Amino acid sequence: LAAITASAERPPYNVLFLLDEFAQLGRMQAIEDAISLVRGYGARFWLLVQDLSQLKEVYPKWQTFLANSGKQFFGTADYETAKYISDMLGQTTVEYRTVGDSSSSSMQGGNRGHSTSQQLTGRSLLTPDEVMRYGSHRPIVLIQGEPPYSLERLNYLQDSEYEGLADTNPFHG
Repeated sequence: LAAITASAERPPYNVLFLLDEFAQLGRMQAIEDAISLVRGYGARFWLLVQDLSQLKEVYPKWQTFLANSGKQFFGTADYETAKYISDMLGQTTVEYRTVGDSSSSSMQGGNRGHSTSQQLTGRSLLTPDEVMRYGSHRPIVLIQGEPPYSLERLNYLQDSEYEGLADTNPFHG
């Protein structure tokens, strides 16, 4: 962080800080101070936590981290985090059509009527329960300025495209 911000000029290359198990690393004042500043220097943070409660416990200004980070969610198991994701994804407009039939026996010949009405309503792109059902194989990725991504998680150990590109995992049978 110090090297990136040492000059007033933006570095020639962007930097991504990918911090897995971020909350377990404990409070890091340098990151907390720099997170909203370094974007102007071409740096981004990608913080991985188990759920939002971990981040809230370590950092009182936890919203600043979320506002200045790429966000990746998969295997969400708690409602609070799922609700946050659902709210971040936003809403879509859903169209409903209703069809009605009517008959009038008082009219000569018993005329029948047919009507169709259209109704538009808002709906969450994913409700919290739908987010929780996505599981660990379907990450939701949110990157500022881009639409949300619903991805299929690849397993490099089984995907032919990655065959031979990684060392054998001694912990994988």
